[in-house]
Amino acid sequence: MSTYGKRKGLEERLLDKRNITSSGCWEFTGWVNNKGYGMIGKGPGTRKLVLCHRASYEIYKGPIPEGMFVLHSCDNPPCFNPEHLSVGTHKDNMTDMAVKGRKVVLKGEASGNAKLTKEQVKEIRSLHKPTHPGGRGSNTAILATKYGISKQYVLQLVKNDWRKDG
Repeated sequence: MSTYGKRKGLEERLLDKRNITSSGCWEFTGWVNNKGYGMIGKGPGTRKLVLCHRASYEIYKGPIPEGMFVLHSCDNPPCFNPEHLSVGTHKDNMTDMAVKGRKVVLKGEASGNAKLTKEQVKEIRSLHKPTHPGGRGSNTAILATKYGISKQYVLQLVKNDWRKDG
């Protein structure tokens, strides 16, 4: 019987995109997301993508309990070797990350959430001043508009001085 037009199953498609490394990882050679994890179409009738390591776990080890994570013992995001996979809680995943030295805490402008550079914070602090005698009013709104932040954030930077690092 011809296989022309017949769709491959998820396991076969995964194995077609497998590169076995010297460390035993099964690295996915298809599309990977921005965190390096392989992504593959779930199957016919859906456009939904699934993480390859989760699909592999379910194929070779069984269902993933609700709310559980699939952890890599190899710390290699594109790996989907079921021997390198186990399930655990979010806390297990965070503990594993910390123990293995993969936890990076970015502060100040190195953080992806930073809206200001250290120099801009210094400028705001030096430029902020009361606009009326006796301390009533200020140029908070002007500074907020100039730097694209909220008035509350300007006040946090100036009054509370909680962001000393930047």
